[in-house]
Amino acid sequence: MKRLKSISSWFGKKRGRDDIPARSNPQGDNPGRRLWVDEPNALEILDQRSRRGQIAPEWVSHLNDFVSKGYTVFENAVDCDLIDEYVKYFDGMWDNPPANLHCLDGGREVAITPDKKDIKCASSR
Repeated sequence: MKRLKSISSWFGKKRGRDDIPARSNPQGDNPGRRLWVDEPNALEILDQRSRRGQIAPEWVSHLNDFVSKGYTVFENAVDCDLIDEYVKYFDGMWDNPPANLHCLDGGREVAITPDKKDIKCASSR
């Protein structure tokens, strides 16, 4: 793993990316670096890259929100009709649940079936 980090760091420096330290992903599913937006100093990196012109001005506020809040909003990114269709589909799952739909109820996993659709799961309406 140490050798992989060293190689990753070397390639990063070759590409002019020495502002992001080589580091393993804590989830263990990616032996390379984490995304820079997940680094503890992500706002500093954003500021540096913005001043160097590496990030388009229209993206800075979105990236700032993503780093600070964990999300960003892209106005009109998805057609409203598609969102309405999704909400209708999702709400219909509670009335006619598909096979293998489960949720946590008081810390225990419960299969959602038509006779148990009144269970208040964390993600239910």
